Amino acid sequence: MSQGDAGHHEPPDTRRVIVVVDGYSTGHTLAPAFHAYGAYVVHAQSAAEVPPVYRRHFHPEHYDLLLRPGTAAQAAAELRQRGLDPGRGGAVLAGTDTGVMYADELAAALGLRWNSPELSTARRHKYEMTAAVRQAGLPCARQLVSRDIGEIEAWARQETDWPIVVKPPLSFRSDDVFFCRDAGQLRAAWQTILDKVNLVGIRNEAVVAQSFLAGEPNYAVNSVSLDGEHLVSDVWQFDFIEKPTGGIRFIRHRLLTERHEYFDALASYDGRVLDALGVRNGPTHSEHKCTQAGPRMIEVNSRLMGATLEDAPFMAALGRTQTRLTAMGVCDPAAFRRELARPYRVNRHLSIVWAYFTSSKGVITGDEGCAAVERLPSFAGWFGRPAIGQQVNSESEEESRAGYLYLLNDDPIELDRDEAAAIHRVWSDALFTVA
Repeated sequence: MSQGDAGHHEPPDTRRVIVVVDGYSTGHTLAPAFHAYGAYVVHAQSAAEVPPVYRRHFHPEHYDLLLRPGTAAQAAAELRQRGLDPGRGGAVLAGTDTGVMYADELAAALGLRWNSPELSTARRHKYEMTAAVRQAGLPCARQLVSRDIGEIEAWARQETDWPIVVKPPLSFRSDDVFFCRDAGQLRAAWQTILDKVNLVGIRNEAVVAQSFLAGEPNYAVNSVSLDGEHLVSDVWQFDFIEKPTGGIRFIRHRLLTERHEYFDALASYDGRVLDALGVRNGPTHSEHKCTQAGPRMIEVNSRLMGATLEDAPFMAALGRTQTRLTAMGVCDPAAFRRELARPYRVNRHLSIVWAYFTSSKGVITGDEGCAAVERLPSFAGWFGRPAIGQQVNSESEEESRAGYLYLLNDDPIELDRDEAAAIHRVWSDALFTVA
């Protein structure tokens, strides 16, 4: 089952063992963070192949050992055969959404107490997630899950008002999330979602319909938990637009300060949601709405915040990152508990602008337009910037992406100005020349 050793390492019985399941997207940052503590890091795959959407962000060289795909029981047997025991001060973590339930299975097979095993499905399946939060007595959306469009339409007429949010049960990113304003849009969304195989190979076996949570924009709370105590690492305002073909397209993320009017309510509500979902250890990325009646959960993801986790800007703004805190919680719990006692504080204002090709198709032949953005006083880096010669297609989920611009400033007014300039250039396709 083993693919062999991927890095230099000393005998495993002298080191803390960490298993990362599907270390893709920002999950690739976990192995270096644990290596900084001297840990022995193993990678496990939940599927036979690394999904194409993740291949660019998978770094097998970061791991001391790679396990071939197999069941959780097979992976546990292989680890035991090699004398690798995450139960002795180690951990089993999901690097991205596809690894969440497999990581729970593997932890259980190894006898590792991590997160509540009976709520594993609720930490991934969107209907079960909301049901568990409601069962815990927390306010959240009304919902239905079904394959039958007639049943969904009847529920929509009787139980809620338009618009209605429709999504796959095991949704990936914001893919195929629809805001339906009438019965025709609802039926079209159902036809698009049901039985579709998404970008990571998951077939949509049903459709989840939920009541719309009024309130703009969305907010994200990123946390790291240790033995049931939740540390808020960073909180964001997410601005987005709806795509005509379904789903949403993010415009920017803006880091919230501790003085923001919704900060305390979001942090408190998020902690109760994590308790309801049996989250006791590891990182989470939650999305919530702030309605007139208070925060309401959109969804919780039992992994790091995706796509946009770049170390230097986060350290400048907060002095810590979700990845570093995740490693600290496992490898130095005393230091983590000191962080729990330290008040959340934003040292510099941070914004992440999402860059896209909005109306282009072809090959990148020039990047002269990027210089104007990079001259902005707030410019602090560019993560995932495409290279000359790369194929782009504004109609493709993956080929339309042009990375993420980091803007950092002591003055929020100056940041507003530079953010507006960057967004304007992104949405006018003024960054790259495509032919």
